[in-house]
Amino acid sequence: MSHKQARAALVRFPGIANPGADRILLFGGISPVAAVPSNCVHVLVRIEHGRERENYAGNYRLAQQSIEGAVAATFDARMQAYLLLQRHGQDVCKRTNPRCAGCAVRSSCRYRAACSGNSPGS
Repeated sequence: MSHKQARAALVRFPGIANPGADRILLFGGISPVAAVPSNCVHVLVRIEHGRERENYAGNYRLAQQSIEGAVAATFDARMQAYLLLQRHGQDVCKRTNPRCAGCAVRSSCRYRAACSGNSPGS
């Protein structure tokens, strides 16, 4: 079964959308897809684009494209990227009240640059 077919089969299950299917494909060792933690999609979008779009699917795709362009298409590299994004989103780049002052990538973050003056988390 191709990656596309496997993803389509997985999303037929209740409660599994594209982010969950991608996570299963990646961590199940099926395909080294650019999976993005479903609750941390905003992290890469903020860092690279500044503000998130209103459309979750659009944000998810932007985050996937970021991973595809910057992370080797190997299971280890993509799993590590997933876990690092998840941790960063939970601990630092929170959905509300991000802790920009303690962020390791704040100097290159477009979200922080857009908020300077009234920057979140200072």
